[in-house]
Amino acid sequence: MWVLPNLTKLSLNFNKIDKIENLHMLVNLIELDLSFNYIEKIENIEKLTKIEVLTFFSNNITKLENMDTLLNLMIFSAGNNKIDTCEGVS
Repeated sequence: MWVLPNLTKLSLNFNKIDKIENLHMLVNLIELDLSFNYIEKIENIEKLTKIEVLTFFSNNITKLENMDTLLNLMIFSAGNNKIDTCEGVS
């Protein structure tokens, strides 16, 4: 397993990602861009408590969920998805 404790920005757009996983060790991440992938569910981001900018533009997301621990989130972009439900978002 890789550990990048000082990583604060990560762009994984255009990578054909269909599931969010293995990000729990990036505890200092402030910006995460997962745009233009195949993600259907927002999951496994609960430990990214320092995140301020989160981008899911143009995926296959239908529900906003599992984001209630992201208390520092200031910018959230999820345009061009199929969102019809909101749960676990404060």
